[in-house]
Amino acid sequence: KCGKLPEATAAARQAVKLSARSPQAHLNLGIALEGAGKLDDAAAEYDVATRLKPDYATAWWSLGLVDGKRKKPDAAIAALEKARTLSPTAARIADLGVAWRDKGDLGKATMLFREAVAKDPRYTPARWRLAQVLSAQHKCGEMSKELAALPAAEGQSEAAQKLRTACK
Repeated sequence: KCGKLPEATAAARQAVKLSARSPQAHLNLGIALEGAGKLDDAAAEYDVATRLKPDYATAWWSLGLVDGKRKKPDAAIAALEKARTLSPTAARIADLGVAWRDKGDLGKATMLFREAVAKDPRYTPARWRLAQVLSAQHKCGEMSKELAALPAAEGQSEAAQKLRTACK
């Protein structure tokens, strides 16, 4: 976060050397590698973390997110589904929705964004993404309701106005 990725990566590599069986060490190395733009290496570290601790929801979630960035939608969906099964937070459910949206299944994405909103109505990223997929499906009335449920600053933002204008 402070922009010292080489130092962070070196420290995380050292932690893995000292504690090779620690899923957290591999997760942290993956985070540093992902921050440095080394997505394949990050995915490999997240994969090690999931093998060391198969019930480690954060590792599965991280793997799914990086697989999405690597344009591997099926792998992203599989990992994010595992994370959701282990710990169904609104953020994990919404990120699974993003993976389905990116794969082109707006119906499945809509269902997951609705599930995330139901899980935590104050989790605005899920509501915003739900509004976006509703707009893409020309469900303008439903989209407007979701935008109205956002905090005022977001619901009346320029991006929200553009979404309203584009929905037909």
